[in-house]
Amino acid sequence: MMKTVITIIGLALMTYNPSLAKKTSSTPTQLAFNSANWRITNDGVMGGLSQGNVVKVNGDIVFTGQISTENNGGFSSTYTALPPLKEGIETVNITVTGDGNDYQLRFRSLFRGYLIGYKLEFPTKANQTISHQLSLRDAQATFRGRLISNAPTLSSDSIRDIGVLISSKTPTPFHITLHNISFSE
Repeated sequence: MMKTVITIIGLALMTYNPSLAKKTSSTPTQLAFNSANWRITNDGVMGGLSQGNVVKVNGDIVFTGQISTENNGGFSSTYTALPPLKEGIETVNITVTGDGNDYQLRFRSLFRGYLIGYKLEFPTKANQTISHQLSLRDAQATFRGRLISNAPTLSSDSIRDIGVLISSKTPTPFHITLHNISFSE
């Protein structure tokens, strides 16, 4: 399987810098990084009290916080914009050090002028670094936590943002380190 298009090294994506891109198709495009461009969205948008924070540490992105179930809360997420991906990318590869919680890799995709959310779930093990290879075809379209059964299959060229979300029905501390995200054909 040939890697292509984009590798998010250290994960804190800032802006696409064409001067950093290699000219050969076998080398992933590298991006400049800055954790300031990762946005947090907590359940406070719906009245909840969960807290999330994202920082850059030694070239990695660390997403930490506390899930609260007060006021119908229960999630925290962080997102960043991606430069355009080409059509035909089938796989996303992630390397994380987790805390034992389950997470969702999230995508925002443009479809007929509207942003649709998609999720791919992945487990973590406490204090262990794990690599996951996930198929974009398996991504499930969602809206406010509900599945959208008639949404189109996620297409790489429609992806605008990428992120990580944690949700829980019980109060839960969380801590995940994102080491790498890459896409493969």
